[in-house]
Order: sequence, then structure tokens, then C-alpha cells
Amino acid sequence: MKRIILILMISIGFIATIQAESDVYEKDGSYKGFVEKDGSVYDASGNYKGYIEKDGSVYTESGEYKGYVEEDRSRYSKNGKYKGEIDNYQKYRKKQKGKE
Repeated sequence: MKRIILILMISIGFIATIQAESDVYEKDGSYKGFVEKDGSVYDASGNYKGYIEKDGSVYTESGEYKGYVEEDRSRYSKNGKYKGEIDNYQKYRKKQKGKE
């Protein structure tokens, strides 16, 4: 029972992190695109590229699994390789400065 409640709390917390449009950045800091609050993902030119499920799973527009987003908004490929962040620019730069 405790495990189910913990998983539910984590899921609710994750859902709350992407409630407004958020920017997507590559690990080198370059702007990749944005995510709308419904989870739709667009590239920097505004082309629809896929979606993020409420559990953090990322899919292409054709439904191919591409990776996942962690609760701290870090993006990873389906092989677990770090790809970048989903955040607003100020928060993203603060995180990057802390990693240097």
C-alpha cells in the first residue's frame, strides 16, 4: 500500500512540473524547442515532433518511444544517455553553472 501511494505521489509531482509551456535545451545549452502544457513537443521552428506522457515517457509523432524525462526535468534517450533539460532559460542556466 505504501509503495502504491509513493508511486502516485511521484507521478502527481511529475505532472505538476510540466504545467506551462517549457523550453527544451540540448546538453550543450542550445535551444531545441518547447513543450506545451498538454505534453506536445515542438522543435525550434514550431514543427510538431511528438509528446511526453504523464509518466515522463517521450514518443515521436508516430508513436515510437524515444526516451524519458526525469522529475528534475532532465531528458534521457531510450538507452539512458543524458540529452539535456526541459526548463525555463534562467533555471536551466543556473543548473548548468552549478555543474561547471
